[in-house]
Amino acid sequence: VGNDECTKCATGKLSNPSRTACIDCEAGQYSFDAKECKDCEFGKYAPRALSDACIDCVAGFHTNNITGSTLCTACDAGTFSDSSGVTCTECGVGKYSGGVATSCSDCNAGTYSNDTGIATCSECAAGSYSNLTGATFCIDCDPGT
Repeated sequence: VGNDECTKCATGKLSNPSRTACIDCEAGQYSFDAKECKDCEFGKYAPRALSDACIDCVAGFHTNNITGSTLCTACDAGTFSDSSGVTCTECGVGKYSGGVATSCSDCNAGTYSNDTGIATCSECAAGSYSNLTGATFCIDCDPGT
């Protein structure tokens, strides 16, 4: 008895070239139109083979600028990732961030950062100050103050 219909392959699988069996895509890939396996694009991942699309990394995470990623990794302190999820970017001078940050914050008044990629701002030493947010240096106090 012959087949009277074709059977659809399960999610994340596609038919082999002779259409006699379903084969698996790999983690980091998705089945495109149930016809071919494609690697996840930059900023997307698949912990297991998926169907039609990979999952977007959320802000604060990244795929480290690779395709075919199986996971998103948290950004380290001193860096951030916007909604693209491709890479983490170092905070600029006068700014800082904790881990898994979606943006950097200005250093508070009384603190400063004169380097990039800082997790916490440094306090101004005794005899100096910064009265602005986002300071990159402290100002020496005037004599007699």
